[in-house]
Amino acid sequence: MAEEKTQEQGETQRRKYSRVKAHVVVNVQKFDGFREKISSDKGTIRNLSEGGLLLQVSKPLEIDSHIIVNFSLPGSDEKMDFIAKVVRIEKLPNGQYEAGIMFLRMIMGEFERLKQYVFEEER
Repeated sequence: MAEEKTQEQGETQRRKYSRVKAHVVVNVQKFDGFREKISSDKGTIRNLSEGGLLLQVSKPLEIDSHIIVNFSLPGSDEKMDFIAKVVRIEKLPNGQYEAGIMFLRMIMGEFERLKQYVFEEER
């Protein structure tokens, strides 16, 4: 379990998964409850873990909305799709938005590739 100090509280926060820095372009698709695509956009992954990612986007995403994120890990051309939920959104000084994204569903093989990538990057 990873530990991280938060600046606001000065407390140690325990995370279920370790995060690694990343700079990966991602396709983001918003969809309704019936898997009908509402819109799509691009963003940039800032950090990544087995449980989710930190995403920078030009337009705000709605908290609790479900999205599909599609990206390739650095060094790979293989695309991965993850069904995810927006759990946090924050406007940045540069006018962009930072979104905390939690993975909800993924194919087991993709999870294993992601897990291996995070493990290798931590070393």
